[in-house]
Amino acid sequence: MESWAEHLTADLSSDLCVDVIEERSTTRELHICVRPAESQKSCLPDVDRVRGPEEDIAWDWFQRAAFACIEKSESVLVAAPTSAGKTAVARNVIKKCIATGSRCVYTAPVKALSNEKFRDFVAEFGAEKVALLTGDAQAGNMELAQVVVMTTEVLVSILHNDHESDLLDLDPHAAAQQNRSIGEPRRLLMRHLSYAIFDEAHYIADEERGTTWEEAIILLERHIPLLCLSATIPNFVDLVGWLAQTRHAPCHAIFTRWRPVPLVHGIVACPPAEATQTISDKRGKFKKRCYQEAVMHLPKPPDKPARDLDRGQDLVSILH
Repeated sequence: MESWAEHLTADLSSDLCVDVIEERSTTRELHICVRPAESQKSCLPDVDRVRGPEEDIAWDWFQRAAFACIEKSESVLVAAPTSAGKTAVARNVIKKCIATGSRCVYTAPVKALSNEKFRDFVAEFGAEKVALLTGDAQAGNMELAQVVVMTTEVLVSILHNDHESDLLDLDPHAAAQQNRSIGEPRRLLMRHLSYAIFDEAHYIADEERGTTWEEAIILLERHIPLLCLSATIPNFVDLVGWLAQTRHAPCHAIFTRWRPVPLVHGIVACPPAEATQTISDKRGKFKKRCYQEAVMHLPKPPDKPARDLDRGQDLVSILH
């Protein structure tokens, strides 16, 4: 009888080898390494002996498994639920880069998330070690920063373009007055670059924007390992297989369904307050009575959803 890992990887290309590092069938947790047939089997440190960025924290299994891959500078895709602690894995990469005097790039799908991560990393690692590029904004020193935060589109633009002034649409003289570095963005970015982090990596499946992620992964030099993070990527095995083929290097997939913060579903309406209800418990069980009570108190929507400006009400319609 085939194992869960064998079932998941059955359709991968025959040019690839699959090494099952650890399989936890009862909890649906898995760590595999997919590699080109000609590459050597990955030799990782014992997960139970791996220490995270803060030694006094009891890291979860999937985090320690990812730390082991990072310790060996190998590419890894981490698929774990929201709030499970994926950012801790990214922080481990950043701390490794700072400790070794190298650099990493952290990409996010939207400017708002890029700005948020920039602020978080500045607060944790210091303004001199972090830079931001979002197409219409730049902060920090590109030459000295050890973590550069940007949107994926900006990364692709940098990899394609020769001049940062074209990318940012900034006047070079004005940029110089603001102590900004204009010139060769690829050279600046690639200097000592030792890791590329792709947050919300499931955007690679987006119908309109997915090709941007593909381009970034293809254009980045192959010796640079990748860390891909996602909470909603059902075909993670297919993606890690493509990464291994594209990068011509081993790529790990670490999957867990463990959720430290219980997921609950609810209806929020304003007003009336009576229509705001939690309609599932922490175990995901549907609370039919609460749902019926919420629907009963919801204002009846008109033919076309609209805002009742006279009463200041939001009219909410629910598909069920």
